[in-house]
Order: sequence, then structure tokens, then C-alpha cells
Amino acid sequence: MIQKFLEKVMQREKIYIFPNGYGFLYLAVIVVMILVGATYANNLIYLLGFFLFSVFVSSMVQTHNNIKDVSVEVTHIEDAFEGEQAKVSILFRNGSSRMKQTLRVIPRVKSLRAEVPGKLDILSKKDIARSYFYLTPQKRGVRKLGDLTLYTVYPMGLFYSWKYIKVDAEYFVYPKPVDAKLTAPKRTMEEILQASKARETLDFQDDFKDHRLFLQGESEHHVDWKVYARTKEKMVKTFESPAGVVQSFNIRATRALPLEEGLSQISHWIRLASRQNQIFELVLDDEVVTASQGAGHARICYRKLASFESEAS
Repeated sequence: MIQKFLEKVMQREKIYIFPNGYGFLYLAVIVVMILVGATYANNLIYLLGFFLFSVFVSSMVQTHNNIKDVSVEVTHIEDAFEGEQAKVSILFRNGSSRMKQTLRVIPRVKSLRAEVPGKLDILSKKDIARSYFYLTPQKRGVRKLGDLTLYTVYPMGLFYSWKYIKVDAEYFVYPKPVDAKLTAPKRTMEEILQASKARETLDFQDDFKDHRLFLQGESEHHVDWKVYARTKEKMVKTFESPAGVVQSFNIRATRALPLEEGLSQISHWIRLASRQNQIFELVLDDEVVTASQGAGHARICYRKLASFESEAS
């Protein structure tokens, strides 16, 4: 019995509570009031002092209960460019039959805290609600959010009650796009196809040209099986680049610059190419992101830049 009781105690959420500045001031006023009542033998002052102390204790219980049975889940962290704030979306969940009020969420790591915490003023019983907060700007790289702190001072602001929320989440901080006036290298489509030896790995949009007959000895990965299902003839898709060339963002083209400045230049190239819906590839030493286009492709390349570590370093 005792062992089961101890296991239940260990499994309970740990909630911490402590008087804040207003709480200590309130308590000091009560102590002075009781001392004055004792000095002048005034029962009314005694009564008022103990009444205020009961309010103090009641406020402590209410503050503790306001955070009890409340959980917080990180639903999404937006990647950000260096120097920008990353947005963290969170989900509050109330597991109790009591309404919760004035809940706040901040990162446990102080260096990540922005000025405004995640806020939720009212959380109905057995309900969920969404909110968000921002992280302070960080340097390029793959960053971990770390644990969160859920806290409240409700109802009277005399106590600060908090608990820690375990979080295992990371986000990417991209190099800040800065134009160093370098020209992005270009390659023809044929050069890329010859280098890759695998047309099926390329992912273009709106670059389909037509079909041709399947040649004996070719890889069947090229076959359009939907056409085969209709006609029983093996046909191969052919593609063409709208411009005939592909932007090739190669880290070697920025070797004249320091590493971070070079990555910022590539980040600038990616942003321009993405806005203009151009086809581009990314080459980082021995790692190659196959030529494609669109916002999804740009996001993959940005993340590669964020996590890149030069072989020279």
C-alpha cells in the first residue's frame, strides 16, 4: 500500500508556488496589523489581521489549483531567418472540471524569451484552446526549444505558481538573405541530367513536354504507367526547362567570402529564385539538393543551409 501511494505521489505533476513581491508586501501589512492589535489590545484589528491572513491562504490555494491539470503541447514552430523571431504555436488542454484563467507560457531557457509570453485568459472546463508566442532571434543553425514554463498569478496576484512542461522540439534558423553582389552560377538541363544519371529524381512543375516510345534497355522508372494502363504501350515522359538553364547555387561560388556571408548570399539567391518560380539546385560540398522549384523546395534548401557545417572548419 505504501509503495503504491509513493508511486502515485511521484507520478503527480510537480507544481511550484511562491509569494511574489505583492504577496510579501501583503504579508508584511498583516504582520504589522497584528502587532498593532497586540500592542493596543484591539480585538477588531486582530480580527481584521486574521481575516486578511485567511484571504492570503485562500489565494495560495486558488493559485495552485488554477494551474493544476492544465497541460501545454507545442503544435508547430515556424522556421525563421537569422535576426527574426520564430513563432511557436501551442495548445492548452484543461483536464479538470474547473475553469482556468490567466495562464501564461514562456521558454524555460531565459535567452529564448521574448517580451510577450504565450497568453490565455480563459480556458473552460474540459476544453482546449490555442495560443502562440515568439522566441528571441537566434544565430543560424538547428535550435532546440527546450522545456516550457507554464505559470499563473491568478486570482489576486499575490502568488507565482508554475510548473515545467517537457518539450522535445527543434526549429531551423536560416542564414539572413544578404546580397553580396555575386552572380549565381548556372547549368544547362543536359549537364544536370548527365551528372545525375536519373531523370526521375528531378521534380519540376509545369515542365512536361510530351511522351515518346520506350526504348529497349532503358530503366522502367521512366515509364508513364498511367498511359500504359490505357494503351498497353510503354511511353516515357520527356521534360524541358522553361528557360533551358537551371540556377546552380554552389557554396564554392562564395569561397571568397567568410562562411556566414557566403551562406547569406546563397539564402538571397534562393529567395529571389523562389519568388520568380525559377528552377534551382543547391550544392554544399558533397551534398546536392536536386534541381526543383517552389516554396517546398526552397524550404528544404534553407534547412540545408541552416544545418550546414563546412568541411574546411
